[in-house]
Amino acid sequence: MKLKIEPFFHPTSSGEIFLLKRSPDEVKSSSVLVFVPPFAEEANKSRHSISLMASRLAEAGIASVYFDYFGSGESQGHFHDGSVTRYTEDLVSVVELLKSQGYESITLLGIRCGALIALNAAKTLDIDRLLFWNPVLNGKLWVNQFFRLRIAASMASDDAKNVSAKTIREELEAQQYTEIAGYSVSQTFVDEMESTSLETILEDIAQSRNTANILCNTTLFEVNSLSDNAVTPVLGKAADLLRAKNVNVQVIAISGDQFWMTQEITLNTALFDDTLNQLTQVRVE
Repeated sequence: MKLKIEPFFHPTSSGEIFLLKRSPDEVKSSSVLVFVPPFAEEANKSRHSISLMASRLAEAGIASVYFDYFGSGESQGHFHDGSVTRYTEDLVSVVELLKSQGYESITLLGIRCGALIALNAAKTLDIDRLLFWNPVLNGKLWVNQFFRLRIAASMASDDAKNVSAKTIREELEAQQYTEIAGYSVSQTFVDEMESTSLETILEDIAQSRNTANILCNTTLFEVNSLSDNAVTPVLGKAADLLRAKNVNVQVIAISGDQFWMTQEITLNTALFDDTLNQLTQVRVE
């Protein structure tokens, strides 16, 4: 099946963001998947896999959209303009655009930190399905790991004794932004990330809507090196938390490379296969 590729800019309340839509060229698709990307360098390392996954989806008759958050990639703005609130608004705007184009079934695929953005957006959107690739479900833990990139880089220089999580936070408080791994991040971004987690999002949802209805079809994919198709305790706990809210959640463990963190570009075709299987099974039913 031929692939139709449409790059374009979409206006949002913050400014224009870049979208790349891929769809079957010969038939009109009623289903679309939105890739909700990770942050910073993980987003760059995921682009090739996203492109190949999009091609697989088009072959199966499913359209897809990739977008750059405001302040990242080809979108307007600067990285330090980013925040959880702004990224969520970007995603909501993309979904509203797709609904206006007549798509009847919308799936969000949150990759790494994109899972938090997808869950945050799901509080107000009607989404048919949520898929996650190795989701980051605790923003505070992610921020601590992100800070370690700056600390690790300093260990190879004369500044090793001067850089710590404490000094990074002091710099953020004084300047309202700091640079980590080549990315300028703001105090707002860090504050919002640290206050965002699966638990807080579920609490927000429960106050206004039925959690089981909003997250009715959720699949957690985890690429790891464990044996016997096991998942890490962190993901297992997340699945239990969702099930406690009567959410129909599946957990799928996959072996192979975690392409978002490897030095060289790598692929995980098993992850692509299982993701596509989940989507086509739902469509058949």
